[in-house]
Amino acid sequence: MSLKGHFSLTSSFLSAIAGALDNLSARGHPGLNSTLALLSALAVTVASSFSTRLQALLLVVAASGLAALVARKFSEWLLVTLTALFFASLVSLPAIAGFLHGEKTPVPVFVARAVASASAFTAFYAVLGWRGLVSGLRGLAFLGSLGDELAFTVRFIPLFAWKTLRLISAREARLLVKSRSFSWTAVNSVAGSVLASAYAKAYWARLAFASRNFDSRLIGGAPPARPGKVDAAMVIFSAVLVFVLVV
Repeated sequence: MSLKGHFSLTSSFLSAIAGALDNLSARGHPGLNSTLALLSALAVTVASSFSTRLQALLLVVAASGLAALVARKFSEWLLVTLTALFFASLVSLPAIAGFLHGEKTPVPVFVARAVASASAFTAFYAVLGWRGLVSGLRGLAFLGSLGDELAFTVRFIPLFAWKTLRLISAREARLLVKSRSFSWTAVNSVAGSVLASAYAKAYWARLAFASRNFDSRLIGGAPPARPGKVDAAMVIFSAVLVFVLVV
């Protein structure tokens, strides 16, 4: 007996995430200095990860939403932000229930850190696009080939999600007994197999793209643009957020 629809929630979630990441990877702002934007994204993300000010973290989320709205990718940003909120809240359940003692960081601040970090980096990625991310990583020359591998790993996450859906469907067809424990075991086995092959597939994909393009700029787009007014506004925007988070 097939458990048709038993994984409908997981399938819907993976489909939504894959679609959102595909849209976030679309073309970013053409006149933006990608390396400067990437450094700004890292600065805001790191500052959000260590901030203890709840109001400042909420401000970062609001500002990130505004940036995603300007990039016309607000719905995709919102999905990633809500996903981060869900998982951060799920991880915090033991602390919320009072099972953890001696924790110095309040639960709302812990959750806000995760949400603010995810929303900030997602907003910058929405503005950059995938090609901008590749160009920005290449601007950080000290990363070497690791930059390309990181970029291709990000880009192929949607493909891994679609592959996960196919594997879940195959596992579903093989289940003969309706059991929730069997269902979660099947889902966990799928996640493990996909994560194990993610890095390797990104590595081979990068080599395949590079072998078909004699000009490496075809992969990452044009070299980073010279800093202009848009970059100055972005740096000021990021500096204000970091100042609010740290001071």
